[in-house]
Amino acid sequence: MKGKSVEDGGYYAIKGFDFQIDKTILALFKEVSSGAKVAIEQIQDINTNTTVIQVKYKETQEFANSKIREPVVKLIDEFLIDTTGKIFILYCHFKDVLPCSMSFLPTGIDDILNIALSKNSSESHKKNFDKIQNISAVVRANFSKKFVLQFADDYDAHFGDVLKVISNQSFCGSDKEALFLYHIIADHLRKIVISNTDKSQRVCDRNTIFSLMDSGKRAIFNSTFSQIKSRNSYLNFLKSRAPAIYANQNNCILIGQSSRSTSPEKIADLIKRFLFDYFKSATCDVNPPMFLIRGDMVFDVKKKLIESGGKINDGYEQILFKTEFFVELPVVNLKVVGKKVTASLGEISFEVRIASLSRISELKNKYIPDRLMYFDVPEVETWSSIPMFSVDDIAPEEILTLMRIAK
Repeated sequence: MKGKSVEDGGYYAIKGFDFQIDKTILALFKEVSSGAKVAIEQIQDINTNTTVIQVKYKETQEFANSKIREPVVKLIDEFLIDTTGKIFILYCHFKDVLPCSMSFLPTGIDDILNIALSKNSSESHKKNFDKIQNISAVVRANFSKKFVLQFADDYDAHFGDVLKVISNQSFCGSDKEALFLYHIIADHLRKIVISNTDKSQRVCDRNTIFSLMDSGKRAIFNSTFSQIKSRNSYLNFLKSRAPAIYANQNNCILIGQSSRSTSPEKIADLIKRFLFDYFKSATCDVNPPMFLIRGDMVFDVKKKLIESGGKINDGYEQILFKTEFFVELPVVNLKVVGKKVTASLGEISFEVRIASLSRISELKNKYIPDRLMYFDVPEVETWSSIPMFSVDDIAPEEILTLMRIAK
């Protein structure tokens, strides 16, 4: 079971959208080809190249034709403008109906659309009445050939089906891992809806999900996961998913406000310990990492690193920030063994770039990272195409365990 809350309208609205997300995942992996686009919240709740789907989740209600009349009318509206011969599906759950699929004769459509009018009817009801009366017998008959009413299982059983589908995919290593991967996929689909005011952009396909799982671009939200599994289990999962960091690339680590205790001392210690591993056995092509951190602690973090002998480049943030100075390359000296010059790093003018998160707007068009790691920081839209790893609600000492240097 994914969670419980107070039984109110907001609770069921959230469950209803979750139910729709789950149906979208089922559509992606069971109902379309790998490259076929599935649209979310576009024409209807879910659309594929062969179907238009309305989703309704009525956990506490018993089925009646009147309760599906409105979504059926919406589907008829889309049927009237469709030229591709799609199937129109109302995918729903009512507490008194077992999972099944029903097709209809025209008389069945008439039963669903049957609406009465009284002298006390509201203006909205009168408009619906007039609209339904204008749906001709020919339209009803033709729509009945293309309409399917699907009753789905309840929330938890439906969720179980989704986990089974995910566990059967090649990117999933076990049934236990499927639960974690579900949240990555679901959050990705929610972001597609929330981030795109242009409805035409609210699309996804199976190949994109496979890429999300297999590439470095993984957003993981542990505030949800850590409620499901123990903290250690969750951290072990994160470690298995965190990408390796290559010291010769542009690596940008962003650290924001965590609900877990954070202080300048802890952030400075995190950076210091990370740099020790980063520069251990470094070659001459090493590229100092960039840390963008909370503005209210950036001065203290820099101060503590300098006090401990750290070499930083801050772009003169406390005076007048200069982006060109901040992103400039360090001066590097090669290591000399005896009289022989090696490819190993000898000396470097600075080991790390540190600035406040507020500098992102100045950096995003002048600095192109090869790898981004977000910790309690929203994704930067301008860098959205860059491989990234993102975790929320995480402590500095936990961050350190996820930043693995490739050797």
